[in-house]
Amino acid sequence: MVFVFTASVFVSAALLFMVQPMIGRLLLPVLGGSPAVWNTCLVFFQAILLAGYLYAHFSIKWLGHRTQSIIHLLLFAATIGWLGWIGFSNDGSPFLLPADQRVFTSTSADPTWPLLKLLVGLVGLPFFVVSASAPLLQSWFSKTDHPNAANPFFLYASSNLGSMLSLAAYPLVMNRYLGLSDQGRFWTWGLALLLIGFIACAALMRARYSESASLAAGPATAARPTWGNVLSWIAFAFVPSSLLTGETTFLATEVLSHPLLWVATLALYLLTFIIVFADRPWISHESAKRWAPLAALLLTLVVAAKSNEPTWMVLGVHLAGFFLLMLVAHGELARRRPAAQYLTSYYLWMSFGGVLGGAFNSLLSPVIFKQLGLLEYPIGLIASLLILGLAGGDYRKPFDWLYAAGVAAIALAMLWFLPREEGVRANLVYGIPAILLLPAIKELPRFALAAAALLIVGWIDPGLSGKTIFLERNFYGVLRVTYDPDRDANLIIHGNTLHSLQSRKPEEALLPTAYYYPNGPMSKVFDVVKSRGYKQICVAGLGAGGIACYAQPGQHWTFYEIDPTMQRVAEDPQYFTFMRDCFPPGGATYEVKIGDARLEMAAEPDAKFDLIVLNAFSSSSPPMHLLTREAAAVYLAKLAPGGMLIYNASNRHLAMESALAAIAAAEKQQFRNAKDEVKTAEEKRRGKMSCSFVIMAASEELLEPFGKDQGWYGPPAKLPRVWTDQYSDILGSMKW
Repeated sequence: MVFVFTASVFVSAALLFMVQPMIGRLLLPVLGGSPAVWNTCLVFFQAILLAGYLYAHFSIKWLGHRTQSIIHLLLFAATIGWLGWIGFSNDGSPFLLPADQRVFTSTSADPTWPLLKLLVGLVGLPFFVVSASAPLLQSWFSKTDHPNAANPFFLYASSNLGSMLSLAAYPLVMNRYLGLSDQGRFWTWGLALLLIGFIACAALMRARYSESASLAAGPATAARPTWGNVLSWIAFAFVPSSLLTGETTFLATEVLSHPLLWVATLALYLLTFIIVFADRPWISHESAKRWAPLAALLLTLVVAAKSNEPTWMVLGVHLAGFFLLMLVAHGELARRRPAAQYLTSYYLWMSFGGVLGGAFNSLLSPVIFKQLGLLEYPIGLIASLLILGLAGGDYRKPFDWLYAAGVAAIALAMLWFLPREEGVRANLVYGIPAILLLPAIKELPRFALAAAALLIVGWIDPGLSGKTIFLERNFYGVLRVTYDPDRDANLIIHGNTLHSLQSRKPEEALLPTAYYYPNGPMSKVFDVVKSRGYKQICVAGLGAGGIACYAQPGQHWTFYEIDPTMQRVAEDPQYFTFMRDCFPPGGATYEVKIGDARLEMAAEPDAKFDLIVLNAFSSSSPPMHLLTREAAAVYLAKLAPGGMLIYNASNRHLAMESALAAIAAAEKQQFRNAKDEVKTAEEKRRGKMSCSFVIMAASEELLEPFGKDQGWYGPPAKLPRVWTDQYSDILGSMKW
């Protein structure tokens, strides 16, 4: 009997955590690769999980175990039948997307609520049924005559094991070797296996039903939790959940929006639960409190200084700090759990706090922090630091507050007086105050306050980009326009990544900047475009519009831009004038189409464009669905005979050139790649950025102007496996 219940709980947990990244990946291309896709999915799954817990609790309370088991089995069978019916009409996959996916991105409306509505129809019922599995099976087991029936919480060990193995298996096995359709079928078969397990568990429970075990579950005189206890459960669940979505947003924006990183943060979050609720935690709460300040110190320094390189350091510091702060917060939550008879309400309130934390980040923050950026992330870090402080004492000592104020004052003074140079900020402005945190490490309240103060200074600091003159966030990220007095230029920044700039000096205002700098790779491309008389130009990704400096009379340019705010900024002459001045009356013409470039381009007539330039970014994270073989097939179908397809492969974290070469070979296209670095301070001042561009064309003749003497090279000798909508090797492409 124990094996049947344990195996069923294991399978249910594995299915629960397998479907989350699978659905997120399925939806990612529909919404332009935005990190908000995963966070919206995450809060949806948290809410349905809470609904499943509520269903398990009240259905048993109102119906009794034996009646409830029959109703649940019928609901389970109906769910599998519904998924099977969808699969027959969808090439075997149980998850059916709308026929017209452009509706989510072709308007200026926030797609959050339409996405939630889609999730309800797509996976709401099956996820709800599976989410109720663990509490139901635990409750059913408690009503048997088994010797361990009075303490069925050992089943959570099986649940935790299934969850962790599933999260590890998805990016490393399923996502690499199974397509999304095969993954959906595999998940449905797993659901059918779980139904068999539920039938067996229900039969065992009914055959060996006993009330005596539950009566021995614990003393009836245990203190009833107060509302103060309940509020503490909610708070200590709220903060880690909020930080989970905040950390995921940061990594997905600044590194890559991909299931590998989604799973990494979710797995660490889950692992902290496993550790703190284990009978014998393999990391004690005291050890966590001892190590967390060191990790938090490094994380505070990296976040305050806005450091994003090298990749291995950024990822390591963020994930280590996130893990240890979560471990302390969840440890404090575990310390506050009530007597056994109140555990059901404890888990319900804990789940409620998790839902609130996710909803705060994904639904509320984009509204209340619309003009402030990703403020919820530093708020989550500060709240986690304050929990760390509470784990070691309280905040009643005036000296602790004075110490924190002193650290902040020193950082602000250096910020004001020291020059705005790249190495100065990390090494001095934040490095020296961070050193001052070291003596406070053993005084957790003092350390927490001082680290929080340094984070606040980091948030106030405009960084190296100058004074912010425009800031707005939406579903697609945070967009800033700043004025850099050293360059006398306006800069456009997405996340923490500079993407374009325009000089305010009249003699330099219409010079191409950033990746399109004169005498760079794209300057050569547009020389060829001009000589060949290309008329129809397509650009995916608008930015500030600097590429428009190459527009020629008689040309028509079509820009695809998923973010309506980006279009508004690019066309507003108080920020940038490229679009106004490079498309004068009587000159080249242009149009901007709002929506995902791949979906919008698929709706265009074949052979429409002479040149297609893929320049779509989400901060430093390229939307992966634009970099697959299927995407390339869409672009090439829209390319006129004799045309060229250009990829901007510039990225500080990923080396995409080999993957693009493999796509070119698979599509029988010729390949060239050129890279250009910033060589002088004057080039940097005038806006040049290091870049890498890839050209694909149907014949070598079309690429004849792009030879080695011009800095263009052919494909590497060894090509990786082709990236598709079903497969991509992110680890192999990382610039560690």
